[in-house]
Amino acid sequence: MEGMWDFPGVDLKCFAYTTGRLDQVPGDPPSNTVHPSTAHGIAHVRILTSSQTLTTVSRQLTSVIGDLPAATTDTEVIWILDTVHERQNRPKLVLSSPKNGDEFSFVGNMGTGIYEVAFRVDRGEDGGSGTTPYGKIVWTHEDFCSTL
Repeated sequence: MEGMWDFPGVDLKCFAYTTGRLDQVPGDPPSNTVHPSTAHGIAHVRILTSSQTLTTVSRQLTSVIGDLPAATTDTEVIWILDTVHERQNRPKLVLSSPKNGDEFSFVGNMGTGIYEVAFRVDRGEDGGSGTTPYGKIVWTHEDFCSTL
């Protein structure tokens, strides 16, 4: 489509990856999807964008994902994603505008991009988070936005 990605300051072509999950990581045998760190998968991926581009980026992601968001507010849009294994708490894609100084700095320096990736781990493992110059990694026992 001509002009589909013509949004000033926003380039999300990298999100147009369409290889099916089972073709990326076959779920059989089950050992293919077991990790020594007890990570069971992604709890959420959080993309930050400015409040001015939130609506535009949300439309682009909705087009790429092929489903409407599960929840939308003035500052955040959430989609529920598919997984290899059916599970009650499916991973989320969260698009939001910055909420604190670190997040405003990220958007100011990097523009729209993935800021946070959260991995779901067993309850016996330490939760917590770590930051890098490129964003944040979270290990969580609970599902982000588990009410969805």
